[in-house]
This record gives sequence, structure tokens and C-alpha cells, in this order.
Amino acid sequence: VSSKAFISMTLFIQSNFVILFFLFSCICASEIVTLTQQNFDGNVENGDWLITFCKPTHFACREFEPIFEVAAKKLTHLQFGRIDVSKAEELTTRYQIDYYPTIFLWGVKRI
Repeated sequence: VSSKAFISMTLFIQSNFVILFFLFSCICASEIVTLTQQNFDGNVENGDWLITFCKPTHFACREFEPIFEVAAKKLTHLQFGRIDVSKAEELTTRYQIDYYPTIFLWGVKRI
């Protein structure tokens, strides 16, 4: 095998590993589900959830959002949900949410 052919094969293999790594990281990353009063009960009864109650206009919630997104990518054994408390007042009252962000674990028996 000539050195030119060897280099092109090496680049081809490396580029395929990069593509596979990218696809694997996309598959493993948890999507953050927007939970509402209508879909909340149906979603959280299935699986283990880490849910944040946030108000988009609240400074602490805006600061917390990037952290929550990183956690969703790293903790693939959990499902992630976000609730906009300004649109889900019934849930906010039901779970007595007074401070933002508030984070709950649902359905987790062991982490």
C-alpha cells in the first residue's frame, strides 16, 4: 500500500469515527420535554423524570437552563421535562411551587 493510499484510508476511517461519535451522542442525549397541564400526568407516570418548574422571565431560571441542558445530555437514564409555571398554574398549585427554579425527581427508586 502506498503512503498516499494509507493516508487517505486513515482519513476515511477517522472521519467515519467522527460521524459515528456525533450520531451516538445525538442518540444518547435526552430530549427535554415541555410538560403542560394536559400532558403532565400521562408522561411522568412512565419512567424516571427530572423536571424543572421555571418561569422564563426569572433570572435564576435563565441561568439554570444551560446547566439543565447539559444534564439532559449526560444523564441518559433519566427523562427530562420543563414546566413553564406561567402557563401551568394548576401544576404550580398542586405541587406548591413557590421558588424558581424548583427541581423534582419523579419515579426514581435508585439513581
